[in-house]
Amino acid sequence: MAWSRPGWPRIRAWLLGAVRNHWPYKLLTLLLSLLVWGWIQSEEVVEESAWVRVEYKKPEHLVLAQTATQRVRVTVSGARSTVRALRRSQERLQLTVDMTDLQAGVQNVDFVDGQIENLSDRLTVVGLVPNSVQVELQPRANKVVELEAATVGSPPKGFRIVGITLEPDRVELSGPESVLRDLDRVQTEGIPIKGLTRTTTIEVGVVLQDRSVELERTTQVLATVELEATSGTRTLIEVPLLSRNAAWRPELASLQVELRGPGTLLRELAAEQVTALILVPAGTEGEQITVGLEPSAAARVEVTQPYGEEIEVLSITPARFTLSRVTP
Repeated sequence: MAWSRPGWPRIRAWLLGAVRNHWPYKLLTLLLSLLVWGWIQSEEVVEESAWVRVEYKKPEHLVLAQTATQRVRVTVSGARSTVRALRRSQERLQLTVDMTDLQAGVQNVDFVDGQIENLSDRLTVVGLVPNSVQVELQPRANKVVELEAATVGSPPKGFRIVGITLEPDRVELSGPESVLRDLDRVQTEGIPIKGLTRTTTIEVGVVLQDRSVELERTTQVLATVELEATSGTRTLIEVPLLSRNAAWRPELASLQVELRGPGTLLRELAAEQVTALILVPAGTEGEQITVGLEPSAAARVEVTQPYGEEIEVLSITPARFTLSRVTP
């Protein structure tokens, strides 16, 4: 074997001596080698890609007829250390395309002529995808449209929405005439309804589905959500008391009546729309009888009102009273 050849002990002794006697130089050489390798790696020219937001500078009197390309893919080259930082800063990159000298109509826009803002001057742009786009410029038009309320969620159990009022209820839009022509209304952002138990005013924004359309001016929209309990009570005093049977006359001219039902109906109900009628069974004998709401009464009181079963009679006051026979 090679290890047993004559002279190997002498070579081995020389290597051990070199390591033992000159190790500081060996360490320094190793450190220098690592530094040179790191510098070469950092200054090596490489390519990298990133997304860039596109901003279009248009003439004041013209607008884009459709949504144009919003982002392009840029490829750059440069030192590895500089390229490595590109990803961290790509959110700030913006390609500004100047179209202020263009006229109305279909135009071809070359992205290569644009200026990428916030891109390090140590990087070189080697490609853009796409490198151009075709757009249509139209004269700017204005139109006033209705504003429609959009809601999110539902009111708690026992409450309902009576109505939503918007202030303003119309907004002025600016955009291509071809788009505004068929646009009659836009919606608000979703108005949060969940958890509301009383009339509340909320500030909301306006949702524009087409990016080529803008609000002509900043508009603060206030949405007033009116709610009510789905069931409430109301007490009417001096409800007229009448007997259907002319042979019997009540000792009272009116009653106090407590009603329960939808809040809207109760508010709309006028006192003159309610009447208490006394129903005396045929063949009833005696000179005086007791009248009340309960079935056990000799004669019953029936409260009439225009909303039928939607409104319930809870009580009458007095709960019982006397009905006398009329003497011929």
